[in-house]
Amino acid sequence: MNPDIAKRLASIGGSELVNSWEEIRTTMQLRRLPSIEIDNLSLGYALAIGGMAAAIDVVLDKIFRAKMHEKHRERTPEEQEALEKTLEDIMKELGIPAGGDKGDPDMAMDWYKKLNEVLNLKSKFKLRPANHRMVNHTDEKTVIEMLMNGEAGFGDYREQLYPKMSYEAAKRLYDAHIAADRGTKQSLPLSFMTWFWEQSVRAANPEKAGEPNAIYAFLSKFMPNVDWSKWINKLCGKDGLIPDGATFGEAMLKLYETGTLNQRVFWTGDLGAAVGGIKRRAVIAATMEIGVEIFAFAEGVKLGFISLDDNLDTLTRKTKEWREQPKYMDMRIAAQCAACSGGIARAAIKGDVLNINYVSLGMVMRHLWIYPRAQSRHYDRLVELSDGYKSEAFRQFTEKTGISIRPQLTLIEGGMKMAKSLDDRLHKAGCQSTRVRVLASRYPAKLEPLVALYEKHAPKAEKDDAFQEKYDALCEGWYLSKITDDGQAIDQLTKDLKALS
Repeated sequence: MNPDIAKRLASIGGSELVNSWEEIRTTMQLRRLPSIEIDNLSLGYALAIGGMAAAIDVVLDKIFRAKMHEKHRERTPEEQEALEKTLEDIMKELGIPAGGDKGDPDMAMDWYKKLNEVLNLKSKFKLRPANHRMVNHTDEKTVIEMLMNGEAGFGDYREQLYPKMSYEAAKRLYDAHIAADRGTKQSLPLSFMTWFWEQSVRAANPEKAGEPNAIYAFLSKFMPNVDWSKWINKLCGKDGLIPDGATFGEAMLKLYETGTLNQRVFWTGDLGAAVGGIKRRAVIAATMEIGVEIFAFAEGVKLGFISLDDNLDTLTRKTKEWREQPKYMDMRIAAQCAACSGGIARAAIKGDVLNINYVSLGMVMRHLWIYPRAQSRHYDRLVELSDGYKSEAFRQFTEKTGISIRPQLTLIEGGMKMAKSLDDRLHKAGCQSTRVRVLASRYPAKLEPLVALYEKHAPKAEKDDAFQEKYDALCEGWYLSKITDDGQAIDQLTKDLKALS
């Protein structure tokens, strides 16, 4: 037993009470608070799963880059010829003529020349062999739908040009066409490039192509005079790359036509690897979180703070409270930091800042942001549980001995500079009333606004003799001494102070 506790009990009831308390204490169930500190095992576990995730991310990044390089690499003339021969065979099988005056939508440029006229495209932004793939080469769903109907077109403009076909035949034809086009020097445009170009054409010729997307129309309305050529030329570091007066969609057409931006440029570069790795890194970040959650749950069950025999609501509540303590926040931060360490090291060595695991880095920032609140909630729960355990122990002791124990009150002096007490503030305001000082010590919340009124009136009393006489009457040592009821005294003080205003 703690010597201080034994001494206090002895002063109340002698050695008999001390022995009684010791007997009760030894028979009472030991109650532990649901809290645990970080240790080498848990920290090692967090760093291990994070390090493993970082290694996996590096390996998968290399695999992704190799896959994109193979998929988008420029084919040799012989390889390209073989791909186009495969496409030609499929078209013959489906009864579609390969080019000619009739205007084949898949291989002949005369169809695109017609679109230039129908859509009234501007001279510097017409469809040409170097940019014709901006039309319907990335919208698989729309193209297959048109192929099944034997149609070719752009937007709402359609023409019946060849026989209808099944979905399987249309998909086969589309895939062969895209595979052949992807291997050319020009590659294929990115989906967002074709979307913006299509919307700009629609906006310029809605009668033929149809109305533009509502989002594009909204953006165009609020940015009508933006000189996109200036900004994009500056971004690319090439003067004259985009002709003056180009819309954003027309700028996309020129970026593709000049080979500045296309699928090969994007997906074989660092930015493409970063975009392609977002989903993978999101899975990695989520796996780190799940790994820590599993560790926390298993440790809570092992230590007895989480019982699998509890009902679902109780089990859920205890699990949430247990997992929120600082130890597991530290583990999450350590795991996510380790998970993004590979990308950070690569960025430091190669300067490739795009391939940092920003998802895990974002999770680290999130955990640091919520850490103080989670820590505060955890400690508040511990204090509440501790008070409950203490009260229960006192209750049981009182039931068995008939002695009521009251906690010893002590004065806590803070080491840091603390706010001035109400008593000090009253003294500085010139109030010498002992009764008012007693009220301030007993009811600080109620007296604080009244003390503020004293402080408000004190400067005025220094300057105005008439007001000073009234103010000093509320500051005399005997003021309110005859009113013994605290409530009545506070009411009278409130009334008197407000009368001064």
